[in-house]
Amino acid sequence: MDPTYAAGFFDGEGCIVVSKYTLATGRVSYLLEVAIENTYLPVLLEFQAQWGGGVVPKKRQAPHHKDKWRWKAHGENLLRFLRDIQPGLKEKGLQVEIALDFADHGRGTHDRRRPLTVEELALREGYYLALREAKR
Repeated sequence: MDPTYAAGFFDGEGCIVVSKYTLATGRVSYLLEVAIENTYLPVLLEFQAQWGGGVVPKKRQAPHHKDKWRWKAHGENLLRFLRDIQPGLKEKGLQVEIALDFADHGRGTHDRRRPLTVEELALREGYYLALREAKR
């Protein structure tokens, strides 16, 4: 798939999300994901073939609606995808910049067995809020 086509498709149909979770231990965790929901399965399978991730069916909102699927990626697949499409984006350029900064911050330096420091939590919360604001 041409990355320029993928960028346009993602600009119109995709989303970038930083999800914030409170774990059973009480620790806060953040997860960066990209996703595209669409009724045309073949194009989502192309995204999966080129950038990894997974494609899953989505439940119909109403009986008369078409079947819908969701392609989702995170981790290294997400980073490769965002870097490949970044030059062709028109609408979601700022969101991608924030997401890449979020992902690059502290990559490889955080031991997942220990809680995030107050500074790490504050920085990740800042990215979480910045991404939400960039969508307005």
